[in-house]
Amino acid sequence: MTQFSKGDFNIFEGRTVRGIPSHTVSQGRVVFANGDLRAEQGKGRYIKRPAFGANFQAVQKRAQDMAPTAVAR
Repeated sequence: MTQFSKGDFNIFEGRTVRGIPSHTVSQGRVVFANGDLRAEQGKGRYIKRPAFGANFQAVQKRAQDMAPTAVAR
């Protein structure tokens, strides 16, 4: 298991990444550090967000703009 959240949102959804997070901060408190889950039950809150919102669209557009293109010769 790599995600301890009961929520349906993951900041890495739809992205290709290398490595894994070592620390997680929630509301100013370290809730996960180097494999140690420190979250307290009832301290979280749900924030409704759309899947693949504007930030994902911006990342996708930048990736397209930065993609290599063929040189016409």
